[in-house]
Amino acid sequence: MKKYLIVFFGFLFFVSSVTCFAQNKKEQFEITSQEVAGETYSIEVLLPDNYDAKKRYPIIYFTDWFVNTNLVPGLYGLLRFGQALEPIIIVGIKSKTSIDIKSWSENRSRDMSPTNLPEKEKILEVPKGTTGGAKHFLAFIKNELIPTVEKKYASDIENRGFFGYSYGGLFGVYTLVKEPDLFKKYLIGGATLWFDDYLILKELEDLKAEELVPVKSIFLAVGGDDRADFLNDFVIIKDQLLEKRTPNLQLETIIIQDEGHITVIPAMIVKGLKFLYGTK
Repeated sequence: MKKYLIVFFGFLFFVSSVTCFAQNKKEQFEITSQEVAGETYSIEVLLPDNYDAKKRYPIIYFTDWFVNTNLVPGLYGLLRFGQALEPIIIVGIKSKTSIDIKSWSENRSRDMSPTNLPEKEKILEVPKGTTGGAKHFLAFIKNELIPTVEKKYASDIENRGFFGYSYGGLFGVYTLVKEPDLFKKYLIGGATLWFDDYLILKELEDLKAEELVPVKSIFLAVGGDDRADFLNDFVIIKDQLLEKRTPNLQLETIIIQDEGHITVIPAMIVKGLKFLYGTK
């Protein structure tokens, strides 16, 4: 895993060096949450080139901004430079206490896991009681973050999107099940759906197709060289979504060959953003 992280962060450094393509304005602020006790979130907003407050722009919320802070602006800039992506607003979410890999891992284990699993905490090497905070994190996004952002920025709420990868992908499916009308578009990859004995997949199975009517599009991806359990989960959720697919739902499911759990991220973001917000 350390080898993959070195490769990944090396790639982040490369992408950050090409952000000269992007002419996107960045704004930052903090929210001290009442929903996630004791936590302050650092929020970064990327506004499209030639942002006009009189217009309305599609908007997508990114989890794991601690690792995406350089990657996403670079990719976004390249996509806009290549005229492959319409102007959108990107909102990055990061816990203020995420200052290194260890603290980031602890915070995402708390915020993105649906239930508390003490045995999983030992494997993750996080403090006891860390896991199981997805309910509170979702409440923060719904009740505190979205109202703050969309009051300040010219957002098209009918094209509000969500990005989540790995634990973030698990949280994305959790959100889809618990608040299916909160986001209209989903970019989900490498989801850890096996968490707590596939609990979230069981809840998705119980979800009625008509409850997904508000959702416009879902992009689901996994790396072809990822572990067997991730590939298996991908097939299961793909089949469930196909079964519940409504006439208005655009669904793209893709296995990105020759990429593993870490290296697939840039390709997944590019393909996913083009599918959800592409110009063609």
